[in-house]
Amino acid sequence: MQNKPFHLDKVAIRMVKEPPLYSEVPINNPQDAIKLMADTLSDYDREVFAIINFRPDLKPINVNFVSMGALDQSLVHPREAIKSMVLSNAASVMLVHNHTTGAVHPSREDVAVTDRMSQLCNMLGIKLLDHVIVGPGNDYYSFNERGVLPVPSLKLETNIDQLEFGGMKVAETATMEKQNVREVSFVVAECSEFHNLGELHKNVGSVKEALVLFEQIPPERMHAIPTIGIRVTDTNHPEIFTEIDIIRGNTIDVDMLSCVPEITSNKTAQFAIAEMIHAMPKAEIIGTVPEEIQKKVSVIEAKEKQAEQMKAITDKLEQGVAEVFSSDKYKQFLDTMAKFPRYSVNNNILIMMQKPDAQMCQSFTGWKEMGRFVKKGEKGIKILAPAPYTIQREQNKLDDRGNPMMDKDGEPIMESVEIKVNAFKVVSTFDVSQTDGKELPSLGVDELTGGVDGYGTFLEALKEVCPVPITFENIEGGAKGFYSQTEKRIAIQEGMSEAQTVKTAIHEMAHQKLHAIENNGPKQSRNSKEVEAESVAYTVCHHYGIDTSDYSFSYVAGWSEGKETPELKASLDTIRKAASEMITAIDEKMEVLIQEKQKDVFLASDVTNLKGMDYQYSEGSREAEYRFSCEVKGEPTVLTYTLSHHDDGQGFVMHTDKNDIWENMSEPELRKLEEKVSQAAESYHWERRIDAIKEPTEVEVVKAGLLEQGTTRIGEENRMKLREALEAKEKAILAPKPEKEKERPKEKATKKTSVKTKLQEGKEKVTKTPAKKTKAKEERA
Repeated sequence: MQNKPFHLDKVAIRMVKEPPLYSEVPINNPQDAIKLMADTLSDYDREVFAIINFRPDLKPINVNFVSMGALDQSLVHPREAIKSMVLSNAASVMLVHNHTTGAVHPSREDVAVTDRMSQLCNMLGIKLLDHVIVGPGNDYYSFNERGVLPVPSLKLETNIDQLEFGGMKVAETATMEKQNVREVSFVVAECSEFHNLGELHKNVGSVKEALVLFEQIPPERMHAIPTIGIRVTDTNHPEIFTEIDIIRGNTIDVDMLSCVPEITSNKTAQFAIAEMIHAMPKAEIIGTVPEEIQKKVSVIEAKEKQAEQMKAITDKLEQGVAEVFSSDKYKQFLDTMAKFPRYSVNNNILIMMQKPDAQMCQSFTGWKEMGRFVKKGEKGIKILAPAPYTIQREQNKLDDRGNPMMDKDGEPIMESVEIKVNAFKVVSTFDVSQTDGKELPSLGVDELTGGVDGYGTFLEALKEVCPVPITFENIEGGAKGFYSQTEKRIAIQEGMSEAQTVKTAIHEMAHQKLHAIENNGPKQSRNSKEVEAESVAYTVCHHYGIDTSDYSFSYVAGWSEGKETPELKASLDTIRKAASEMITAIDEKMEVLIQEKQKDVFLASDVTNLKGMDYQYSEGSREAEYRFSCEVKGEPTVLTYTLSHHDDGQGFVMHTDKNDIWENMSEPELRKLEEKVSQAAESYHWERRIDAIKEPTEVEVVKAGLLEQGTTRIGEENRMKLREALEAKEKAILAPKPEKEKERPKEKATKKTSVKTKLQEGKEKVTKTPAKKTKAKEERA
């Protein structure tokens, strides 16, 4: 074989282990692996593309760094990508790469890579679990979590002339490309039949703008009936569009919508048509409004009604705050508040970062002058305080016109001036919660009292709609709650009333919604933020019938700059919008929660056909346990009822062999069920006594006890059944026994007719009698 002139080299491919990535916790699942990768890639200053290979049980096998690129892109080729998958015998894989700038939203190249890798994995029989993009911090983007994996497959060309090779790369320089995007615009024409005859407006951006143009067409020069049309355009091919006239004069034509699915199925177009119907309530509608459009009309009407309600509530808030300013307490309050420093926006941020629950801050000396003292061991909140200083500087002397002055030799005249240099130093301030001493005056109540209807469900809805966790804890210093900008969570003081808890939760949710650092909103003073948050809380609570006026009015007044409440007036639109959005979200979540709970809600009437099975009584615990067969919503089950016989007469426990239905029963229904089961237990007790009767005297005892018992603890229906059972028992005991009476005559007749028996009895009598007489004689002798 070695003498043959030609040969083909044979090779083997193997993987080479590199230094591993270390983790403080076991790496047993995709979540552990992706966390480790996020921590690793966060330190890179260039884009890196990696593949994590998994076993069938989803435990990681290894990670392969496929490529390392430049600052904003990294090249990826299928040849390198599949090597580690195949050599690792991977059952599934996960793609990971980083964006160094922190923007984790996928680019067009990211989407293309995900789609191509999905197709490649399908051909190899390896499942693609996810593609995760990580940033320098804790932010990440998961294709799987967003529900966009697998990405719709790319079209596979069959014509070689149509192939385009753009390479494969991941990058963050371009945004994700939306496919099949259709743009909705409007056309306003003076003539409905021939748009070019008369005034014509194309590409109108909104329904509101279209209606304004429509109403501005002068009636005296109309060539025909004016119209508003709606156009849906393919943005990838602007020359392709669908258009139909909706409004003609005083009519709204929805009859033709069924013929244009491009418009009927477009949600933006549906909402636009709903806006038109809502804006022209007196217009004649031709045809039947489609269900989807009618739903959107209802939504618009509900939002408009809600907006009116928000305005009414905020007007009431303004009035209530104004009344606080006119109160006698306000002057005393102002005298005290005048002693507190006004912190800058930056210092307010520093205070919030170090002590999120801070309320009123003052220097150590300032608190002392107000009769309060900083508690021992309290640490100051570090802020910046002005520390200007002056320096002497030589500069050109200027004349009245600002021109440099010259001496006789033509040289500039110099002068020494004092310049003030702005500088800052770090100082400490302390919150009121860190002090003790003289009480500070307040404008309103310190805490709300009272309950909230459906408190449990309402609080659960608040937790569900809040984008950050809400926890309950013991907050030192008297604060009722705070939103932590650094930890991204809301803390609520535990042990408060239901009304105060709900109000505080909404207040802090408003802070998170409006004032979170990541929102990049305009810089605001602490006063403005507190006024907005409390106003939103008051508005939302008022919508749900929770009266917080005693607390909220004084709170807003206390944080306002003056009687004109500039913060409140400047923020009214923000307050109304935020409150409306929160109410909508809470309503939607409440509806879902209530529907879920109603599925398992039970009534006392759902428990039927209660029949006693057995009974046990424990002398030690003094508890009686009854077991009944019954039906719960028609389903057979066994119910156990344990009743405590202690002196307090309190306590009962009910349980079924399938589920504890009482957990999903309201308090009134539970009490009804308790009465129902208690009567059944008492009735079963008497049934057992009646069954145990054997003598007529026992019947009278039971009858007297049953009469004395009455109907309160048994129920009239059960009492009638027991009386019938007792009467039947009494008849059974007192009635003669016919079978025994018939046997006795047969015995007598047998004795009369049996001669043999009679002769035998006579012989025995003759034989025995002399023996008795002989014995008697001997005794007398």
